[in-house]
Amino acid sequence: MQTRFFMTPADVMTFLRAVEDQTRLKYVLCGRFDSPAPTVFYEAQDLPNLGVCSADTSIASQSYLVSLVDYGISTRGIASAAKAPAYLFDQQANPATIVFTAGGWWKENILIGGRIATTHAKNTESLALMKLFRSALRRHPLGFKPVSGAYVGPEAYARWRQGARLTFAVQSPPESDLSEPG
Repeated sequence: MQTRFFMTPADVMTFLRAVEDQTRLKYVLCGRFDSPAPTVFYEAQDLPNLGVCSADTSIASQSYLVSLVDYGISTRGIASAAKAPAYLFDQQANPATIVFTAGGWWKENILIGGRIATTHAKNTESLALMKLFRSALRRHPLGFKPVSGAYVGPEAYARWRQGARLTFAVQSPPESDLSEPG
């Protein structure tokens, strides 16, 4: 289950503040690491490079597990070709979370889409977080616009109308970019 969006740094910060006004959250860096200690942030304003994409595709961009502030994040140890152990922070070991990928600017005129998602569609905590984030998109005071199955932040929408490319992967053909239906 996922909801996709396009947001500039200003859009994403305003959006996450609206979510954080509803409840206390924590953001844990997703991925494979050498240490079993998670990298945790308690406010969106502390997330590094928020709204600047870390890769040329949404799926490869930096993501965070989002949970309620008191949820204990688990890690999975994995075998590694190297002798040092490796640790994964992902949803498999953390069912009461959602994954948040902000996306953002890749180059001056290319905005990579982001998403909120869960693989735990039967977990009540995960579903409640999805509902909270989706509600903030739908009722955002600045007016996120639904366009072709994605929500577009107000600044992203203005830049799109001025010719910015809104896409989920730079390599995708222009036909795959966000476009008005019809």
